[in-house]
Amino acid sequence: MKCPACGYPEMVEKTLDETLSYGGRSLTLNGMRGEFCPACGEGVWDEESYGRYINAQADLLRAAKGDVSVDIRRIRKNPKLTQA
Repeated sequence: MKCPACGYPEMVEKTLDETLSYGGRSLTLNGMRGEFCPACGEGVWDEESYGRYINAQADLLRAAKGDVSVDIRRIRKNPKLTQA
């Protein structure tokens, strides 16, 4: 695979730990697999690792911000606003 960032001709398969941080919270994902560029360091996760990354990112956001839909319902209730 060619590097999508710098065009280097070969990516190297690696397994790494990835740490996500948001709102003073952090989460480490162990055993993330993908292909990485030896020239610039750009990486592309494999399908399973990418799915784990997306889910962890959403969980971290929810943990930091709380459930936004609950706040929206609470705010709409007083002035009797609906989604419609």
